[in-house]
Amino acid sequence: MSRNTLRSFSAGIVFAVVVVLIFTGFSPQPTLSEASVNRYLDANGQMAVSADGSLSSTDEQPAADKGDELQKNEESPSPVSDEGANADNDNAEDENAAPEEPKTEWTITVEEGMSTYEVSQQLEELGLLDASVLTNYLEDNNIAQYVQIGDHEIKAGMNIVEIAKQITNR
Repeated sequence: MSRNTLRSFSAGIVFAVVVVLIFTGFSPQPTLSEASVNRYLDANGQMAVSADGSLSSTDEQPAADKGDELQKNEESPSPVSDEGANADNDNAEDENAAPEEPKTEWTITVEEGMSTYEVSQQLEELGLLDASVLTNYLEDNNIAQYVQIGDHEIKAGMNIVEIAKQITNR
């Protein structure tokens, strides 16, 4: 390549960069409003996640209304036939005969390839803790990679630290 060819090529690149910068710098940038984001999420069937990790949905009000309807249905008396009354009496006798004791020990299974969040989800489904709390604890203390594969016995009253020690053996 001659010197003039190289200079012409360089000038062309500089010119192209300047043109691109002018068009991107002076073009109006669309602003996102909360309403437009909510419309997009609703249209695609998605939910927003806030900075603290909690889910928020634009459908929260209808969900609350459904809960009120369920509560009203439970409170409203339903017509009971003689057969239904007999069935209720049978159930009452069964409940008195064998009262169930609250469960004090659970077994969770950690399988190969499970993430710490999936393990935390298992514990949350049992009602023992909030999944994000355990996941954050494991990650903050750099022990998330030590979660052991297998069955782990979790007892009622264990705190986050004890549960973490149980599933990591650390």
